[in-house]
Amino acid sequence: MSPGTRLLYLLTPPALLTYTVHRGLTHLEAKYPAVPPEQASSRALTTPENPATQRCAEIDIYQARVPVEGLLRAAAAAAAAATNNNPNTSNTNLSPTINTQTLQTAWAILFLTSPIIQTEAKLIGLLTTGKFHPGDVGLSPAGFQPPEPSPDNPAPTKRKLINGGFIVERQPTESPYGLLASWKIPNEPREFFERIAQWGYPWRLMSGGRHEWSVSEPYLVDESEGAADGTKEREWVVDVRFASAHDYEVVEAEGERQKVIPGWGGRLHRGFAMLLVEDTVRRVK
Repeated sequence: MSPGTRLLYLLTPPALLTYTVHRGLTHLEAKYPAVPPEQASSRALTTPENPATQRCAEIDIYQARVPVEGLLRAAAAAAAAATNNNPNTSNTNLSPTINTQTLQTAWAILFLTSPIIQTEAKLIGLLTTGKFHPGDVGLSPAGFQPPEPSPDNPAPTKRKLINGGFIVERQPTESPYGLLASWKIPNEPREFFERIAQWGYPWRLMSGGRHEWSVSEPYLVDESEGAADGTKEREWVVDVRFASAHDYEVVEAEGERQKVIPGWGGRLHRGFAMLLVEDTVRRVK
């Protein structure tokens, strides 16, 4: 085998993988254009944890339209399936009354019980507790409320979701903004990249960030397919949104050109967020 042929064999698989990922990302980007933060996010999402030393460098919001009936039905089915798999989660937390809080809770539960998030949660559980279990996804009787103080831990605490991967900062409420959860990058890898960035490395890791799951007010639309008599049927729908915000430490030596993750890494992260929305919405429709 000539050296040129061997090189071709070596380069073909990564080239095909890169092309496939690029095509997949392009499809998702066309299907889920980013929503401007000023149109669909809360101040709590866009404000860094420590504004004195951090900046919110990137905010990404993606949305899709789903039928109200389908959202509630899919969330109830997901909650029932999770409850059957875990006897400790005996409450679906889905009120029979259709209001903003019900829709916000339904969207959050449906998202957190998606196969991708469940797999991620189980891996976190395996690493942190030694158990391949997704942990809390808002299906306990307390829902997303803070845990009750106990004799061993009398101080107020925030509820942890997916084995501590997310920390609940705001419960689904009667507002346009829904559930808000924060997450953090461990200090060790962040500080490592900050050190090598001082020596000329072009990128840094974020410190952490927040996710927001919001639902619009219901509105009526004409269905794409008419009824048998030729008239158009109408149904109630909502826009469901998933938002991400990334916090970075402010480094004075970097001036106005603060370093962040590389562009390709940011695109992959945004693509993963779109994939999560796609995966969750597919379960509604």
